[in-house]
Amino acid sequence: MEAAVVTNPLATPGVTGFLESVLGGIMYLAYPVIGLVLVYAGFMFITARGNREKIKTATQNITYVLIGIGVVLGSYTIAMLFYNTIVVGLLGWRS
Repeated sequence: MEAAVVTNPLATPGVTGFLESVLGGIMYLAYPVIGLVLVYAGFMFITARGNREKIKTATQNITYVLIGIGVVLGSYTIAMLFYNTIVVGLLGWRS
């Protein structure tokens, strides 16, 4: 009786490589969205023309964009720190 062979359908060699690919894809999509929203908030500032309510809304949008940038970069940094210290450093696994 022959043993069953399971082939990996993914282009990555393991779970860590898969997670790294997913995180890289999210980052690849997040940067253009952040850029577009930042341009839109700048456009809101330009079209406010002294209207305090519109300036307040534009300021809030820019604040949210900056928070989003912090969340995206922070999550990527934490994931890479975890990967490099735990997975590669302690366990010796490489994707």
